[in-house]
Amino acid sequence: MGPPDLVSPTSTVAFHTNCDRPLALPRSGHDMCRRVEEVARNAATMLNAKYEAENINLLDALIGAGLACGIQPISYWLGQIASAKLVTQKIISPTISRVHSLCWLPDIVLSPATEAIRDIILAEVAMMISGGKLSGRQPRLID
Repeated sequence: MGPPDLVSPTSTVAFHTNCDRPLALPRSGHDMCRRVEEVARNAATMLNAKYEAENINLLDALIGAGLACGIQPISYWLGQIASAKLVTQKIISPTISRVHSLCWLPDIVLSPATEAIRDIILAEVAMMISGGKLSGRQPRLID
């Protein structure tokens, strides 16, 4: 994703094409950055990482100012995408994905408060997926 002068409005793009652009990525060690670096390594591609930031607001400012593009989930930028300030492309060949898990030990009985928080998180994630703010499968409990 990036400003229209850096990213063409095609619907898909090969991963290596993004790597040639100046990139603003989460800091080294962040799970998203590690995932992008892993895909780059596996694709024998070098990243053109110009900026690393700890803060999503700083990444937003760098990308919004046209200084770089990002390889990020789009949920934070939905408003800017809708107003055409940013253009997105789905990365293919190879794709990038990551999985988030909410886990607890099966032999530990959850307190009523912990169960309530778990249920709220599951409902919130389901609502965000249904509303298009997150992509992926609906959350489920696994016993």
